[in-house]
Amino acid sequence: MPADRISVIGIRPKTESVEAKLFGPDGLHLRWSFPPEKGFPPGGFKIYRRHLDKKKEPKRKLSLDSLTDGHQLSPGSTVDEVRFLFPDSTQIACHTGNGQKYLSISPPSQALLELRFSGPVVDVRVEIGGASGPTTLRAYDEAQLIGQTSEGEGVREVIASAITRITIQLSFQRLQSIAYTTEAEECNDPNWGNPVQPLPLPATTEDALKLLENGLRNYYAGSLTDAISRYEPHVGEMIDWLKRLQSPTEDDFHDPTQPPHLLQIRNDDRKGITSGAYPQSILLLAALDPNIARMLCLYWVDVFKPGGQGDPQKDTAYDYKVEGVWKDEKLCGLLFNLGMVAAGLPILEGGTHG
Repeated sequence: MPADRISVIGIRPKTESVEAKLFGPDGLHLRWSFPPEKGFPPGGFKIYRRHLDKKKEPKRKLSLDSLTDGHQLSPGSTVDEVRFLFPDSTQIACHTGNGQKYLSISPPSQALLELRFSGPVVDVRVEIGGASGPTTLRAYDEAQLIGQTSEGEGVREVIASAITRITIQLSFQRLQSIAYTTEAEECNDPNWGNPVQPLPLPATTEDALKLLENGLRNYYAGSLTDAISRYEPHVGEMIDWLKRLQSPTEDDFHDPTQPPHLLQIRNDDRKGITSGAYPQSILLLAALDPNIARMLCLYWVDVFKPGGQGDPQKDTAYDYKVEGVWKDEKLCGLLFNLGMVAAGLPILEGGTHG
């Protein structure tokens, strides 16, 4: 994971399904992680929510002003900080029509045009003309495919967090425009408003247990009462190590100047953790239990509240921003279009035999 980004995933379990029974309460579930070298943010996390706006325009448009009429691109050319990669057999040239510049494609084919951005983007819209066959736009975070579309009347658009490059089939005659929004621009968009949920790191056992929601039910606990009974005896120790990671000393660690993920315990008289262990790694491993993730402020449920003013509603799509607050910086993580489509999980009811 890049050092300047929080990674966010989300799910809306299907109502009355196996998933809902395992992932209560009923709402939109958000889970995130931070760059381990940064450590847990002293200022905790802030969650922002907004309604999905399908009519929202990308914030910037690739400029062809640096190209003269008739200029032919070569594979690997950079235009307005966007790098163009395409086969040697394809010709891409700049032309002017109706007072606007566009790129002509010759010959149209099923070969791919790849565009690499100078930094991560979250919304890419490509306008094409003279399509002669199916044209699919695919978006990637490095090697990972994170979105694709073949729909649109002359327009292809993908919205996803951390897009570093896109590919599109060259089965068209004109590339009329490329518009996009950078991840930084989206993180700083004023339309996010105020956070819907601040999540300061817990300082006491009571603080941590308050992060367990009503309606909680999963493999580890069938109810909020069960969860409190299970975790209360040990939460104090978890918070103690969380505090030590925030202010490392020679009493606790071999080398307190190391970044948080490399801090090693100095001696073996700390109950439950032995010498040489990395406490941040142990806490993050424990957070595989979703209830511990809640108490470490790495998991939050935006609970459905029918009719509630400002609360999330079923069958409505939302965008989310998770912001971590460190001493000298803020990091952002984004998640788009969560809520409309229920995501199925590979879970089987009953037994299996093999």
